[in-house]
Amino acid sequence: MQDVQEARHTVQSVVRACDVLRAFSVERPILGASEIAAQLKLNRTTVHRLLVTLESCGMVRRDPNTQKYTVGTLVLQLSNIFLHQSDVRSTGLPIITALRDATNQTAALHIREETSRITIAQAESRQDLRVTYPDLGEPIPLHLGAPGKVILANLSPAEIEHYLHVVPLIQTTSRSPANHQHLSDELDGIRAHGYAVTHQERRSGVVSIAAPIFDAIGRIVASVNISAPVQRISDEQEARFVPLVVEAGRKISRTLGHSDIELVTTDQ
Repeated sequence: MQDVQEARHTVQSVVRACDVLRAFSVERPILGASEIAAQLKLNRTTVHRLLVTLESCGMVRRDPNTQKYTVGTLVLQLSNIFLHQSDVRSTGLPIITALRDATNQTAALHIREETSRITIAQAESRQDLRVTYPDLGEPIPLHLGAPGKVILANLSPAEIEHYLHVVPLIQTTSRSPANHQHLSDELDGIRAHGYAVTHQERRSGVVSIAAPIFDAIGRIVASVNISAPVQRISDEQEARFVPLVVEAGRKISRTLGHSDIELVTTDQ
């Protein structure tokens, strides 16, 4: 009944305008009306009208030379409001900065957004060869990479079951999870150990170590991780970094009101 009532109050043109904005991505930041129309399977005239409206609001910008569009400054302003209102971000920033300094690797914070995780902050390594997150704010499936896996592993059994049966296992490298049963088994191990380590699962050449962040009532709300080029992380360094990442997760969890966090081991 609630869904029916919500649908009744939905403004279709606003929904379509949001679809147009979602067509832009890190991989495709500049799009023409025809490209968006083809992607959304909408009439080009409809898309053009939506783009003109969005441009007048500052949500998109048009290049007068190419007549193509990219996201506008208002999107950045709204995203900054979202990022700065996050308790995880405000309390976690000094902690990931300290983690970056302790490991000399890029540290980052990620929050859950339904079946994805979103990077909301990073403290970049000062080394010339380093990993960065150019896709801040971009949804990434939870099964790809340590930050998402450690969130997924700590969801309720029903939520994990739903993910494993409904969400397609998109692959971005040859090491990305491709088998639901193997992923399920791995999630059990991550939950038992209290952290996740992945090697080149989302991006080739990148190693990631992540730990969970819980709120005051024990819900998984985010994750903290470090990422580094694969050639710079030996087994010994990995073993040394795991407790540092886990402790960073504990510290942020405590600032959110969580307590009684169980100790984890680095035995695998």
